[in-house]
Amino acid sequence: MNDMKARRPTGPSRSAVTMRDIAEVAGVSVQTVSCVMNNTGSISEPIRDKVRKIADRFGYRPNLSAKAMRTGRTQTIGLVIADLRVPFFPELAYCVQRAAARRGYSVLIVDTDGSPEQTAERILSLKAMAVDGVITTESIPAVFDLGLPTVMIGAPVRGLDTVTSNDAAGGAMVADHLLRLGHRRIGLVSSPRAGCIPVRRATLLEGLKGRAKVVWEVMTPSSEIITNDIRRQFNSIDVTAVVCSHDLVAIGVLRALWEMGISVPSDVSVIGYDDVQWSAIVSPALTTIRQPFAELAEKSVEVLLDRMERPQRRARRVVVDVSLVERETVADLTMGKHRNPLVRRREQPQAIRA
Repeated sequence: MNDMKARRPTGPSRSAVTMRDIAEVAGVSVQTVSCVMNNTGSISEPIRDKVRKIADRFGYRPNLSAKAMRTGRTQTIGLVIADLRVPFFPELAYCVQRAAARRGYSVLIVDTDGSPEQTAERILSLKAMAVDGVITTESIPAVFDLGLPTVMIGAPVRGLDTVTSNDAAGGAMVADHLLRLGHRRIGLVSSPRAGCIPVRRATLLEGLKGRAKVVWEVMTPSSEIITNDIRRQFNSIDVTAVVCSHDLVAIGVLRALWEMGISVPSDVSVIGYDDVQWSAIVSPALTTIRQPFAELAEKSVEVLLDRMERPQRRARRVVVDVSLVERETVADLTMGKHRNPLVRRREQPQAIRA
């Protein structure tokens, strides 16, 4: 019993811990503790680390209500995203929450899936929750009508801070990769989503121009499912590679091809975009373009907090790099390791009838 008491940390009780208590144990001023807790001021990293460890040790939690009354801020960010069922958005939301938490902020998430009226009502709730600012992937008037500091993730909006991945470079990477591996007949399965998808499609087509032929392009419905109309394009394999707008579409294409008895990449290659976690799990593992979710989140939170501190500064645009992730769904036709998909296969696929 005495040994247990001896090992217990000395200092204030957990039920009454204040910044003054933390300052006394750490041997620093209350102002220094305040700067550390609010992630402000020019405090050295060793001191910050020491203060945080002491605060954790005694279970210190800031009084957010009192702080909100004192500063006019709730330490809360709103995050507006399109559809939590699409894998891109939960991964981004996870990274935004982590980036915000490191700076002492919580995140309220609004999903815009649903009717315009429902979406506007949910977005308006952010005002009622008194969030300090908003990060959004959706260019929706209801977001801008909030009149709050706002950062857009995705296609630039005039006069608004924007953080985006280099979609133009990403589209060019897809073209270069396919051309380097000998693909000259390409099919596209495209999503109707606006924003960044048309940007990378444009640079893909520019990269292929005069060097490869886009034999066909089909558009998914807004649900982005692979319909029978899309499957009919696979009845006669007249392309060597299928380029998909993003990974969820590509995974749907992989499933459809498997059901039809068409082998990837032996019969046809498939490439996606985003590198969501599912891309490495499906079989064969999907070759894709990686969007740096963590960096998008870090930069978005950083730019938003800067906007809160400097509301009159000019709008910023931050562009983060993308990268090619080579896995198992794109054949190298220059090496002769895969049979030519334009030649009749030994096993005919299960055709989708008109």
